[in-house]
Amino acid sequence: MPDISLDGAIQVTLAGLSTGSVYALLLLGILIIFRVSRAVNFAQGQMGMIAAYVAYAIIAASLLPIWLALVLGIALAATIGLLTDRVLIERLAKRGALSGQDLVVTLGVMLLLTALAETFLGTQTKSFIPLGNDVQFGFRSVVVNLNQVVVLVATLVLLGAFAIFLRTKPGVAMRASAMNPDLARTFGVNVTRVKAITWTVSGALAGIVGIIIGSRLSVDPYYMTAFLISAFIAGIIGGLDRFVAPILIAFALALYQNWSAFIFGSTAGTASLFILVIVLLAILPKKFLDEKREARA
Repeated sequence: MPDISLDGAIQVTLAGLSTGSVYALLLLGILIIFRVSRAVNFAQGQMGMIAAYVAYAIIAASLLPIWLALVLGIALAATIGLLTDRVLIERLAKRGALSGQDLVVTLGVMLLLTALAETFLGTQTKSFIPLGNDVQFGFRSVVVNLNQVVVLVATLVLLGAFAIFLRTKPGVAMRASAMNPDLARTFGVNVTRVKAITWTVSGALAGIVGIIIGSRLSVDPYYMTAFLISAFIAGIIGGLDRFVAPILIAFALALYQNWSAFIFGSTAGTASLFILVIVLLAILPKKFLDEKREARA
């Protein structure tokens, strides 16, 4: 076990919170879709991958300024989210066939986006622009970069703004659309528009997360998979029908992974996560699991 100093503990914790902010943003997009459309979006990660890949291609070809390439990548992810709802999810909902089939549809979108990236952009790993990762500052032996700080602060601000939004008139309309669409329509809520906006915002969040992760690591057609799995684990443990609990669990999982990697080695983070899931499934009371299934029904 490595020596754990105060500075070392702060370093690992800050890194965990920074990773947790990425999980939380990715999960937030999944949660708002589930709350409004009752659909599980397996394509959330690949929407972000496409955004980063397209932005990378534009920047590499020097076609547009960096900021505009990033905006176009995010806009593309938002458009994919909107089209997924309009072309696929909404049509299934009108047929009354959404239950269970949303999994197949979004899985299909995920595979399609992966195939498109492999075909037109290649499978080789590509280095993305750093976006603040090369700007470092610290105190004593604790070192953080600008990307980590900005993303963490922006995530906390966004989550706070979203909590306030839920109490506004549009937020109430979104919650009403989720709880009882038919009743919401009788009060003049355009449920179809609410769903479309939700999928668009979720796609934009995916694009932002995809670019953030790409700037920290690199991009290829598969780099978002591990992050999507971690976000879904937090959502499943906390409940896809809630907001606060799964978001907090997303941060907790990231801290757990970072501390596991620090104590047991860099390869232990992923393994420790699945060990935790197995343990939780074994020890969680059956009553707790039954209540979560009833809440999703």
